[in-house]
Amino acid sequence: MDRLYSPIPVHQLSPDEVRELCELRLARAGSVIDERLYARVVSALTATAAAHSGAPGAILDLGTGDGRAIPSYRSVFADSRIYGCDMSAASLRRHGSGTPVVQIAGDGPLPFADRTIDLVLAAFVFHFSVPVPLLTELPRILRIGGALVATVYGPQASSLAGLMRAAGMELVGMRQVREAPGHFVFTAQPTGV
Repeated sequence: MDRLYSPIPVHQLSPDEVRELCELRLARAGSVIDERLYARVVSALTATAAAHSGAPGAILDLGTGDGRAIPSYRSVFADSRIYGCDMSAASLRRHGSGTPVVQIAGDGPLPFADRTIDLVLAAFVFHFSVPVPLLTELPRILRIGGALVATVYGPQASSLAGLMRAAGMELVGMRQVREAPGHFVFTAQPTGV
């Protein structure tokens, strides 16, 4: 997706390093982000979410960044309430979607009440090492029948099932994004619900 080089594989970056990289990326968006690839992957994510979720009442855009995926989400989920969260205050300051946003810590907690979110969407988040304490918040905030639908690429794809189990979730589907080699959309749901 990017034309930025990181000497450390991105899945090995600390939450602070991830935040710094994302802020640099957004500051130079026009020169480093492959917008066509981004659009293809977000479109696949949105289509998968629509097929799985129908008409969710409340959606959380986890890792919302500057909100560039929100128009795609709104095009399909026009009647849903969409919220955004991100670790980067600088990214949230660039957020121009009109969506309510909140800054979060990499290790949680998420500032949402129990069972209030129907769908969590996360575009271009899971290629980083997402802290398990943050992920364990998802089963708490998701309503019964709710799901996480997200994208992943790179080495993190092979470890998703274990990561989801550690967070109290089950990987229930995964497919490759057409015309985006190495990119996948996956769906996970809380276990024991």
